[in-house]
Amino acid sequence: MNNVLALILAGGQGSRLGPLTWHQSKPSVQFGKHLIIDFVMSNCLNSGIYNMMVFTQYRAQELIRHIQHHWPSDRMRESFIDIVPPQQLHGDEWYRGTADAVFQNLSIIEKSGDFSDLAILSGDHVFTMDFGQMYEFHKNKKSVFTVCALPVPTNEAGRFGIIEVNADSMIIGFEEKPEYPKEIPGRPGWSFISMGNYIVARSYLRDILHENVRDQETGHDFGKDIIPAIVRRGDSVYAYDFRKNVVLEQRHNYWRDVGTVESLWAANMDMVAMEPELNLYNQKWPIRTPHDNLPMAKMNSFKKARGGKCSQQFAVSGGCIIENSYFYKSVLGRETRVYGSEVTESVIFSGVHISNGCVIRRAIVSEGVKIPPGTNVGVNLEEDKRRELYVDESGIVVVPEGFVFK
Repeated sequence: MNNVLALILAGGQGSRLGPLTWHQSKPSVQFGKHLIIDFVMSNCLNSGIYNMMVFTQYRAQELIRHIQHHWPSDRMRESFIDIVPPQQLHGDEWYRGTADAVFQNLSIIEKSGDFSDLAILSGDHVFTMDFGQMYEFHKNKKSVFTVCALPVPTNEAGRFGIIEVNADSMIIGFEEKPEYPKEIPGRPGWSFISMGNYIVARSYLRDILHENVRDQETGHDFGKDIIPAIVRRGDSVYAYDFRKNVVLEQRHNYWRDVGTVESLWAANMDMVAMEPELNLYNQKWPIRTPHDNLPMAKMNSFKKARGGKCSQQFAVSGGCIIENSYFYKSVLGRETRVYGSEVTESVIFSGVHISNGCVIRRAIVSEGVKIPPGTNVGVNLEEDKRRELYVDESGIVVVPEGFVFK
């Protein structure tokens, strides 16, 4: 993997996350003790990819600060993690698509070192993956461009870009949100969707991107433009089945595109299930997080819920203080305070203060919010709307950063 340079695309706006991305990009949204970006970067290190470039764009300051403070380069070991904001080397335009983000930085990539291959990775998904196995597949197939693909039920696949493959996993077609998705050969009822992670030879990619930039009719995007174009040329483009990826001491692999309020909430619920879909306790495959020197979480006198049930299925980050409160299926970020309240199926970001007598249900509370005594959130959605809280179409309530309860 020393031949591989990771290019992490982390400029996404994440507009479907509503107020969670009003002040920051999607990759810098909190996820438990982590930010979303921590997952792809941890997967790189765990896979043996020690050199990374992180391409930023939309409201990137939080992301830049996080990487600078907690993901430093190790020049002594000849590895680096570089943050690359838009350079506008080819004009005054920002990135017009995922492929354009790479094209605009080709000169920087060329100067980065003697890397024969590039791993182009999405910085805004929550997942665990060994990229080394995908790279081995790429080499064995003599593929010029390999796409990480996820099998999903065909009746659910129409919401995505669909990859059509032959029996040897070679990509022979690509359709964006088709009415009738093509099935995987030999797997009736299943179709491949692209996960936005690719491996490609540097020299091949350079030529392809120069061709693409001359075409003014494209959106300069890997999924919509580059992959269909090289498939039409008949080049050897392959789909790597993500479900065949094996992570050390993990029963099954995990991937979610947390691009909506509901999907971000659901991924957090996956983390706190009795048998968690997302296992962050695998020491053979750690998802790295900042060393913040916070004290252990402190929990005193958990009260019982109706029917005598005690708090269960919740995750608490360092520095939290919890007193006489009830929790069910909830996640608490760093240095949160909860006093005499009930928190159910909710995600509480760092630095939140929940006073006595509050009830929080199916909500995401943003960083630093102070909830006054006796406040209900998620109990009466019409009341939440009158208070001008963000109520997602899924019924999940988001309390934005800086919101002041009256």
